[in-house]
Amino acid sequence: MARKMVAMRLPRRTIDRLKWLARSSSQSDVVAELVDERFGCPVCGNVAMDTLVWNEETDLVTCELCDHTYEPGAEA
Repeated sequence: MARKMVAMRLPRRTIDRLKWLARSSSQSDVVAELVDERFGCPVCGNVAMDTLVWNEETDLVTCELCDHTYEPGAEA
């Protein structure tokens, strides 16, 4: 599955989450791919790329955690 990549500076909350994941993980090679908060799920706040499914035909994203479908980056 192709993913749209956007180069941007990570927000402080994301950096803190990555540090927490690194400290709490028993596996040293775990990598968490996170999207910017603006593109995360507006309902549950999920930013984990592995649980945000992008439909290339409709350009909509479905969050696997809460099953909400939304347009990423659209203002609420």
